Amino acid sequence: MARILRLGERVRRFASNILARFVPDSYRLKLKVRCLLSMYKLFALRGKSKEKRLICYYRKGSPDCPGLADRLKAMVTGYIIATENNRPYYIYHDHGFDIQDYLVPNSVNWRIEHKDISLGLNTVARLWYTDKMVHLNESVKEYHSLCGGDITAQLCGELKDKYDFCRVFHQLFAPSARLQQLIDQTCAEYDLQEDSFVAVHIRFLDFFENVEQTTDTVYTKHASVEEQREMIGSIHQTIEKILARHAGKRVLLFSDSKSFLSAPHPGNVVVLPGKVGHIYAHAGEDDVTAKAFLDMFIISRAVHVYSIIGPGTHASGYSYMGARIGGKPFTRMERV
Repeated sequence: MARILRLGERVRRFASNILARFVPDSYRLKLKVRCLLSMYKLFALRGKSKEKRLICYYRKGSPDCPGLADRLKAMVTGYIIATENNRPYYIYHDHGFDIQDYLVPNSVNWRIEHKDISLGLNTVARLWYTDKMVHLNESVKEYHSLCGGDITAQLCGELKDKYDFCRVFHQLFAPSARLQQLIDQTCAEYDLQEDSFVAVHIRFLDFFENVEQTTDTVYTKHASVEEQREMIGSIHQTIEKILARHAGKRVLLFSDSKSFLSAPHPGNVVVLPGKVGHIYAHAGEDDVTAKAFLDMFIISRAVHVYSIIGPGTHASGYSYMGARIGGKPFTRMERV
């Protein structure tokens, strides 16, 4: 039996490499092929579910996974679809980190053990990039929601009121005891009362340094020292415009660039300590993941959240997620 299992694993890995190499050069198609072959068994005699259910499934070892904001949007979307289809909802996430190290169930118990999840390709159905309401097939017991999607932007009428993002997020999640301690310590140390500051976020990708840790040429063009100096000056001018709208408030500055954050900033601009980075480029690094969750919850306490965009920056969804968690106004502002 052990030989048969090892042989099956070799066949699965071989098929994954071959198909990922020769399928058409479509990101989503390659993602589906590699995801299915790396996360699932080719065949199982039966599924493990005795109930009709939906699981948001982010498994360790799956190829390519979106950022933190995209994952959280997918988890909220999965819950809405499950609720509208009268199915219990579960979340399993250990891709780069265990979700329960940072978020725990609040009023919805979404915990599930991996041993209780059906993994045969023939025993489950999958939802990909779901951004619309889906009516699940009653004959299928177990659905897995994979790889993102945000349904809330498409809802209208009663459903829009019923599934307000902020309310649903807090139904699903509460900070873990460790994360809540970090939030409380940071708020006490920097006197971050609710609505007492403005949050400003800029995602530079690789403008200052190799944040993404990738060979993709879209992300690996570093700016010259002079261009970086001009960028910092432009950001400071934009922050002054923001402060003019919020008299007496401080700015908490967030970014994916440690070089930018460590540069000199005006006295009314506060930078919180910690190691910044994108979670998919720092899998398994607790300090980076904890910082990402901490900053997101701090952003949710701001009176207003701004994302500065323009040449050399990226319109990230990270700060928007922080604003949505807190139910706060959000603005994308072109830099000066």
